[in-house]
Amino acid sequence: MKKVIAIFFACCLIVGSFVGCAQNAPKTTSSNASSGITKQNVTITYMASQDWVKPEEQTLAQTFEAQTGIHVDFQIVPSAQYLNMLSAKLASGECTDIYGNNTDPFSLATIYNAPKYAVDLTSQKWASEEDPLCSALSSVNGKIYGLTLDDVSSQWVVVYNKTIFAKYNLSVPKTFADFETICQTLKTNGITPIYECVSDGWHHVLWFPELGGAIGNLQSNLVANLNDNKIKFADIPAALTALTQIQDMVTKGYWGTDYMSQTYANTEMNMASGKFAMTINNLAEPANIAAKFTNVTADDFGFFPNPVLDNQYQDVNLCGPTMFIWTGSKHISQAEQYFDFLTTKENLQTLIIKEPTYNTLPFSSMGLINKYGTDINNYFADYPQKATVLQTSVKYVNADWMDLGKDMSAMFVGSIKPLQVLTDLDNARAAAATAAKDPAWS
Repeated sequence: MKKVIAIFFACCLIVGSFVGCAQNAPKTTSSNASSGITKQNVTITYMASQDWVKPEEQTLAQTFEAQTGIHVDFQIVPSAQYLNMLSAKLASGECTDIYGNNTDPFSLATIYNAPKYAVDLTSQKWASEEDPLCSALSSVNGKIYGLTLDDVSSQWVVVYNKTIFAKYNLSVPKTFADFETICQTLKTNGITPIYECVSDGWHHVLWFPELGGAIGNLQSNLVANLNDNKIKFADIPAALTALTQIQDMVTKGYWGTDYMSQTYANTEMNMASGKFAMTINNLAEPANIAAKFTNVTADDFGFFPNPVLDNQYQDVNLCGPTMFIWTGSKHISQAEQYFDFLTTKENLQTLIIKEPTYNTLPFSSMGLINKYGTDINNYFADYPQKATVLQTSVKYVNADWMDLGKDMSAMFVGSIKPLQVLTDLDNARAAAATAAKDPAWS
């Protein structure tokens, strides 16, 4: 991995703030004679990346504690540092009882070694009720290791302000050239075209790997050849064009002047302000903006695909933030009890209703009611072609996400060229493949 020494010392500083996270309170019990329920005086720790644990889950955790006596101690880590911290904790044998990770099947089997570090959850009741295509991505050799409590149907799209578009007679773009014309019109009229937030380390990366369909349309046998190590990203003209177009947006000022310091947490505030016209976010973002700021409604915003490479595909990605139970935990049964609690039909429906960023959850067999509105259904209808994103379909891309983000940041400020970003990605994939003893790289 790149910058290993710097990452190690950064992790050491952060890990210090988590000393004792695996040293949970001793297990004791108390009996509530009136209810017949025996409560446990136990704390289970749960470490996750920023924005992975929704406020409504934390509210449900309080109900869980009231019912069982089991307290859930949420330990939220900044996105840019999370995966390195997770790797360090798993390797040191000092992980939290529950930890979050993305359901990247290539990394789960190799880098994060789920069979060693995650409890086999295949026999849990909810595991048979989770959508099979989703649970397959948190599985290794047919065994389920993670619970995906996320709206994996919610794609990353360009969310745009309809009012601003109407004011300047702008229409949804069909090509990247159309998109740049829109951006220039907005910029000329004092509107920053795109809200982007590089400081979080991960969000700006979305512009590239989400283009699985568009790149695959221009490069035959893209996924198979990358996974068989028959071609590298640096050999793909469409990949280079994509990064060049992304750089073009920055160079022309379409991301404004503060894109390097802006934060993902302030997306809703800035989109509600009317100072920005577009941002990449998920299909639930309009409802999320409206829930936080009353000067706008969800109907004020619409969607279109990431326009780089003239992309017109719906991006499919059933991976998402997923909960795993550490094999070294002293409270595996309590963690499993928490998973059982979260996945009752009542609690899943509560999450969908009360969490603005969820329109549904991957438990369709339970008959959950989704929140898809007219604009979302229209988006599904307007872009019928679907394609899987690169971080799900191509080996070892997702594992390099944060380093890819660092390289793209360096590209934005002119320190490296787009081709170097692709070369670094190839090198990182090769290192991961070698560590995993992938025969395609032998």
